[in-house]
Amino acid sequence: MISCIVCGKNKPLSGGICGECLSAKTKVKIVEPLKLELCPKCGSIRTKGKWHDSRYDLSHDSSLRRIVTATGKAGVRINSVMIDFDNKDATGSVEVELQVDGQLLRRETVDFPYNVTKNSCDTCNKLTGSYFEAIIQIRSISRTLTEETRKGMEMCVRAFERKPSNTFISKVKKLKEGYDIYVGNSREARKVTYLLKEEVPCFIQETKKLAGRGDGEDLFRYTFLVRILDLERGSVVKKGEEVFVVKGVSAKQVQLRTVSDPRIQRVSLGDFQTYFEVFNDRPMRRAYQVVSRSEGETQLMDKEDFKIITIKEVIPGDTVEVVFAGGTFVPV
Repeated sequence: MISCIVCGKNKPLSGGICGECLSAKTKVKIVEPLKLELCPKCGSIRTKGKWHDSRYDLSHDSSLRRIVTATGKAGVRINSVMIDFDNKDATGSVEVELQVDGQLLRRETVDFPYNVTKNSCDTCNKLTGSYFEAIIQIRSISRTLTEETRKGMEMCVRAFERKPSNTFISKVKKLKEGYDIYVGNSREARKVTYLLKEEVPCFIQETKKLAGRGDGEDLFRYTFLVRILDLERGSVVKKGEEVFVVKGVSAKQVQLRTVSDPRIQRVSLGDFQTYFEVFNDRPMRRAYQVVSRSEGETQLMDKEDFKIITIKEVIPGDTVEVVFAGGTFVPV
């Protein structure tokens, strides 16, 4: 068996030298202090002129990899970094792996000096100045403040809370017709509105207007109008002269029936927006008790005034809600 040319005992790892002997000859070197900037408002970190989120993992940063080196043939892999950003000039520690030809020599924790300068990041400077690139307008079909518009606004706010700190909300404005959300990043605003569309039945209209020029380019502010289709069960809509009653609404489709046919028609949101008109989005539903059924019809009694009506279809169950639409009573 070929042995290490230095110790003559172990199997060679690289260049005829074993891992133990290579490790003994390999030292970790700290070239210079690590220079960092810290935003005191949001905790963002700046290295080499670029701001990173407060959760940024310094072990992947090229600045740190540049100052932590090793002698000989060993390469340095950084696993974790410990820094106290409350100290301006201090010593941190870094856990490294020393490797030769992809094989581990040893793990070691070494100290390195660093200095921290505190400056407000670009995002916080914009936020302080109420900067925004886009407005997300949350509205309802009824153009009034509803529970659905409030939920839509809260979903948007939560979505931005999960994004990096350089994507922010300047303010949320409550209006009688809905909510306006002022956003610092127009691209992220667009993403959030289309994420909302996956969860909530809504239509989105995007517009933009020129806000100025910067670095030789036109700067635009965008408006994303999100119109939530918050139709109640029993709402009345029309397609031309034909009257329909809403049976249900999901993020992808609207379930409808005509006033004379109980069969459900499923219409995509796109087709609904194109071909249908909302006639009554807040219907008066009344509870009825089933009195009797005969072939092709059901007799019902109003639970409040005890009036009897007859609907020419067989209605299952003991009770049902009914709306008056297109000149007739329709179970919903």
